[in-house]
Amino acid sequence: VEDGELYNKWTGLGFSDDALLCAAKIFKAKSPEKLDRTVLELYKNKKFDPVEIDDYRKSRDSLYNATYRIARCLGVYMEDPSPYVENYTVKWYSYGFDAETLEKIATYCFLNGHNSFEKTDEFISKLYEDGVVDDDSVADLLERLAEDDKFIRRIFSACGLTRKIIPHDRQLLSLWRGWGFGDDMILAAAQRATSAGNPVAYMNNILSSWKNSGIF
Repeated sequence: VEDGELYNKWTGLGFSDDALLCAAKIFKAKSPEKLDRTVLELYKNKKFDPVEIDDYRKSRDSLYNATYRIARCLGVYMEDPSPYVENYTVKWYSYGFDAETLEKIATYCFLNGHNSFEKTDEFISKLYEDGVVDDDSVADLLERLAEDDKFIRRIFSACGLTRKIIPHDRQLLSLWRGWGFGDDMILAAAQRATSAGNPVAYMNNILSSWKNSGIF
């Protein structure tokens, strides 16, 4: 009786017998309950025809595989990937990012302590806002960011710091370069800040003073 009620529910949603057979087969729904979840997912995504259902399954499999690879790059364990697919991967694909580019971004985020989907989403949203989407532009940006981080570590070495890089450090480096200072002058400021309690803040004061005095 319950199976009959489910069947009436599915046909009432607009699914033909051929569509239901197709969904049961390609999604390997081995119980009416599993088929019910599949049918509701198809209904939510407006996939009613057998051809549409087959294409959706292929696209869905691709999304899930991409999400697993991204999670592996981030070092994230997923018991159920569905929420990650729906809340993140689908959105990133809609921005225009492909799977290979997303893996590169995830690897960069992992290496820089942003090893979560939430932090990666913030980074990807910023890339999207800046128009950095295709693989070449993303690769160029990640290379520049890696070079910037390498230089920030040189700054830390010059002023006696051993801590990890934080986003504020990258913002300050961009600010100082925007003021017109080259790397040599930034390092010179770092060498003068070794005895300060907060060397990076002291560097900012030094560079600000030089800027206002026209010393570049």
